[in-house]
Amino acid sequence: LARSLITSKDQIVIASRMEHHANDLPWRNVATMLYADVDALGRLKTDDIESLLVANEGKVRLVTVTAASNVTGYFNDIHAIAKLAHAHGAMIVVDGAQAVAHRSLSMRGDSEDADIDFIAFSAHKMYAPYGGGAIVGLTSVLNTAPAPVLGGGIVDLVTENDAVFLPAPARFEAGSPNYPGAVAMLKAMDTIRGIGFDYIENHEHELLQRTLDGLKQVDGVTLYGDCDDIDDRGGIIVFNIDGHWCTDVAKTLADEAGIAVRAGMFCSHVYSSRLLGVSDAEIEANKSNASYRFPNMVRASIGIYNTTDEVDTLVDEVARIAADTSAATTA
Repeated sequence: LARSLITSKDQIVIASRMEHHANDLPWRNVATMLYADVDALGRLKTDDIESLLVANEGKVRLVTVTAASNVTGYFNDIHAIAKLAHAHGAMIVVDGAQAVAHRSLSMRGDSEDADIDFIAFSAHKMYAPYGGGAIVGLTSVLNTAPAPVLGGGIVDLVTENDAVFLPAPARFEAGSPNYPGAVAMLKAMDTIRGIGFDYIENHEHELLQRTLDGLKQVDGVTLYGDCDDIDDRGGIIVFNIDGHWCTDVAKTLADEAGIAVRAGMFCSHVYSSRLLGVSDAEIEANKSNASYRFPNMVRASIGIYNTTDEVDTLVDEVARIAADTSAATTA
């Protein structure tokens, strides 16, 4: 989308400091970037988006925002953001990767100005195989947008000096399509719909609440994000254990309890740094310091297949690690 919707580096794209690198770096490469920030608990400051739109009236090509954070699980009000973008002549692009398996999403808002113009998501986030995904968007724009990848299957006619490109979606599908991946993705979507988003949301919310309640009782555990008012959070918990480096925690959980978590900054370095309270000055000062350990976190993610027994085991294992001073490392 970045290579098709942006035609000049002078065009402005507004993103947020909450974004996954996949919804930040491609835009940085082709556009002039402005960023809406997050508050102390990591929620998106929607007012920042409006202020940036007003300050750059008529110059903003699009606003791009994640439907849900892959770090904290916060769900953003994408339709309210769409209204803001459209009111100032901009389009909206939504990164739906983290949201599509957990909440029912519609590109239709309660009015035309609340509609989503473009949404992108990955198949593997819906429990389908890797390598697939989809972009859904306005054919009125895509039918004339430049094709980002050139090859067979995207043209109606090629002459010695010219090429006539097919309309979307064909012009964006150079080469042989990943048909097995598309079929698998659709089957996964049907399966999720069959389970039902009401059930999925309630199930994951209950497990999130149970996990947070348990971890709050463990001495030495630091939780990030709003862990009290969690109605706008999906099933993601990010934390650290005092005296234990996050990668060591992740390895111990995997090796000794068979629990798969992630350690790091989760392809969202700017957002993670804000949650951790690491200043830009500290990051700049240590970029070339090979001995400096940038603060990281442990992330546990909840899915439709998880159970209360499993999250209880996670809490118990975290408590055991926190109490084991012999395994402490320098954080």
